[in-house]
Amino acid sequence: MANRVQGVLRTHRQVKVILVDDRTHALKTCATRHGTYAVVPVILAWERHNGALFYSEGAKLQVSLQRADDETVLRTVTFEVRKSQPNVLVSPHDLLPKEFDDAVLRLLPSA
Repeated sequence: MANRVQGVLRTHRQVKVILVDDRTHALKTCATRHGTYAVVPVILAWERHNGALFYSEGAKLQVSLQRADDETVLRTVTFEVRKSQPNVLVSPHDLLPKEFDDAVLRLLPSA
């Protein structure tokens, strides 16, 4: 999900994206690298039920915009999706529609 969020940000806004591998120190790392804000994605729930011909998949995701220096949460969006498809192997990214990208963009102040 983090890759999808950073892809949306880079595609739609002129922002400096700092990727952080270790979530436990993400805000501190962001502040150390002179980042002002951190976009923090969290998977609240993800489930997949396989059937013979179809599978159903659902996710509940939360994305927050936080100040990197003091961890103040400025905005939070929660996104939920459910869908069923033929039972073929697909990437989890296929579950996230364009509306997810729109939800991520709602976090940011108007350009």
